[in-house]
Amino acid sequence: MGGRYELVAFVGRGGMGEVWEGRDRVIERRVAVKLLPHDRRDASGAKLFFREARTAGRLNHAGVVTVFDLGQNPDDGTLYLVMEFLTGRDLDTVLREDGAPQVATAVDWAAQTAEALKAAHAAGIVHRDLKPANLMLAPDGRIKILDFGIARYIASTHKSSKVIGTLAYMPPERFGDLPAESRSDLYSLGCVLHELLTGSTPFQAAEPVAMMAAHLNTTTEPPGRARPGVPAALDDLVMALLAKDPGDRPSSAAEVRDRLRELSAAPPASGAGSDLSGADTKTVTTPLTGAGPGAAQTPVPVPDRAQARPCRRGASAVAPRCGSASAPVSPPPSVPVSLPPSTCSTTTPLTTRPPRPQTHGSGGDTPPEMRSRRRRRWLTGSCTSAAPTGACTPCT
Repeated sequence: MGGRYELVAFVGRGGMGEVWEGRDRVIERRVAVKLLPHDRRDASGAKLFFREARTAGRLNHAGVVTVFDLGQNPDDGTLYLVMEFLTGRDLDTVLREDGAPQVATAVDWAAQTAEALKAAHAAGIVHRDLKPANLMLAPDGRIKILDFGIARYIASTHKSSKVIGTLAYMPPERFGDLPAESRSDLYSLGCVLHELLTGSTPFQAAEPVAMMAAHLNTTTEPPGRARPGVPAALDDLVMALLAKDPGDRPSSAAEVRDRLRELSAAPPASGAGSDLSGADTKTVTTPLTGAGPGAAQTPVPVPDRAQARPCRRGASAVAPRCGSASAPVSPPPSVPVSLPPSTCSTTTPLTTRPPRPQTHGSGGDTPPEMRSRRRRRWLTGSCTSAAPTGACTPCT
């Protein structure tokens, strides 16, 4: 193509031509080539195409696809645009494959689109066919607008009708004699935002005439009616964008961008219809003890049975068997315990009793004679009489 561009692989076909993956043989880079069929005898149409394409090509904005070159094939008259090759998916594909995105994501995508429209409108360029299929989503989340300057050329080639575009996103004034202007793109953006929020375009009609009548005469429902969680301010913005009279719409793409950014930055308010996160949320109720009206809602921790055990009857008051089974309990300093003089003949410092294996269940089930023998094994010194049954105290 043009002695420089090699067509490598077919990418897709739309109402405005074909798109191919190409290779620039001079710079050795990957490019996208859009082919627009054209009658070589239509010199005025080719002139309009070059003028529109050059104007769009002068746009230098991150949200607009970059145009590298343009030309006409001398063999068959085909017009072509050479652009940067974008990876990702257009929003039409995203909606079909993934459904409507989260509310915050939809707001971000619309704000990026409004930012790019602002730059185009400042340069005197109106898109005329803004729709999800012309919005490319890059892997890093950036949105780029495609096909600036092409709709007007396509309209000039259809002598029977100047209503060229996609009906589901077309502003009412396009069906009359009013020329397209910047606020026409804003109406189309409102249709796109409505679809991003609800998964469907504002008007559903099978026949073209019915769709045109809906754009002209029917007021759509706010997105929040179909999707709970859409803030009222976002509903108001969508309805303003979809106003039948261009004078009732926001004055500029910059205003739309600013309102969308304010929605993104605003902290969520209490109550339904105020959360831009769009994420599914779930309330977890933790059982509370002693909670009543006005009580502090403090969760009560539940101990792990493997880490804490209740005290056993008959355990020593000095070396208890409560608490963690894995953490040893350090004994306190030696404490002399006094008993009647008739029972003991020596004073012995207290030592820590080694853990007692349970062979007969709990301590209360152990026969008295076994408990007496065990006491003699761990006590040092000599006693003239046994300590009271169930007590774990040394003699003094």
